[in-house]
Amino acid sequence: MVTSNRAAGRVITRNQPPARGGRRRAQPRIALFLLESKKDLLLGVARYVREHGPWRLFLQPTEAEEAMPQWLSRWEGDGIIGRITNEATAELVLGTGLPFVDVRGAVRRSEIPLIRADDEAVGRVAAEHLLERGFKHFAYYGPPGEMWSDDRRDEFASAATAVGGTCQPFERPWLVTGPTGWDQAEEELAGWLRDLPKPAGVLAASDKFGQRLLAAARRAGVKVPEEIAVVGVDDDQATCEVCDPPLSSVRLDAERHGYLAAELLDRLLSGERPPTAPILLQPAGVHTRQSTDILAIDDPVIAGAVRFIRENACAGIGVADVLREVPLSRSVLQRRFRRIFGRSTNDMIVEMRLRRAQELLIGTDLPIARIAEIAGFRYQRYLGAVFRKKVGVTPFHYRRQGGAGRSPAKA
Repeated sequence: MVTSNRAAGRVITRNQPPARGGRRRAQPRIALFLLESKKDLLLGVARYVREHGPWRLFLQPTEAEEAMPQWLSRWEGDGIIGRITNEATAELVLGTGLPFVDVRGAVRRSEIPLIRADDEAVGRVAAEHLLERGFKHFAYYGPPGEMWSDDRRDEFASAATAVGGTCQPFERPWLVTGPTGWDQAEEELAGWLRDLPKPAGVLAASDKFGQRLLAAARRAGVKVPEEIAVVGVDDDQATCEVCDPPLSSVRLDAERHGYLAAELLDRLLSGERPPTAPILLQPAGVHTRQSTDILAIDDPVIAGAVRFIRENACAGIGVADVLREVPLSRSVLQRRFRRIFGRSTNDMIVEMRLRRAQELLIGTDLPIARIAEIAGFRYQRYLGAVFRKKVGVTPFHYRRQGGAGRSPAKA
């Protein structure tokens, strides 16, 4: 098990099994309080139980902000996986004395083991996706006062401003009330979109926020992706495909999230001390759909060069191949690349290959040698050298950690 080194805390003895006397049961009783819409997370728990069980599972689907029931304080179970939504729920969970794993992170306390997405990395990956397409103006749409959203917003804005860009946030609660609440909320959002400097790259806090944003863009008469390019988070296929146009989204591996939560709970049931820092799961890149399928670059020659690189980086191309596609000398190509992107043509080629390798390491069981070949690295040794330089660990360790605590390569 790998934990992030971002936060440190005291080692605690609360939340240690056996919670209510006796030794561990052969078939522990585990309560699951998970969002009904997060079926992939539940699949991850189920896969772990199939491999390492048996467990007796008590599934209680919940709504987004629904608190856990008070009867938990009297429940004769062995452990819980769920979503802590507020401080009262945190106190309820701690009061049970049962091993618990939080999979949300709305309340972050060292006494409660937490596995969550690395929300700073989510913001960074989204920004890099839009920077790659040449955007200089950025905007963020999400809920106010939510730590996970704040982390995504702040890192997204930081990545944008680091290269001279701007970022305008627009934060409103998801829930609307009253018969005219939906129209009022959409019109307010549409007005904000009309006033944004364009072209702009926008990160929506989640796919459902992205869907609402795209609906407001239609209301505002703002073209997507020509005037604004929109990225969501979660890569929920149904939500992304029902959008008009289909929504690009940062990919979070929810099934792995559930699997690791069950693995951690199993260790707690066996008496292992809980981690005091959250376990952070890296995003697995961006699933590009029509909402960001554009290059916001005024220089059509460089736009063509970037398109060629995006389509062929993993086929083993080099700068010489790019030069054959554009009517520029090497020095002019490099000068324009550095002016627009802040890095060289070869840097972009290598970064795109590295991004593909990271996706394959996290999302597949392919041998590393095969991944090196698919990603466009001639030798596994070369992939390893680039990985250590850019990411700070070997491909083997990156895979074993599931990308936890590591920044994805820029691309």
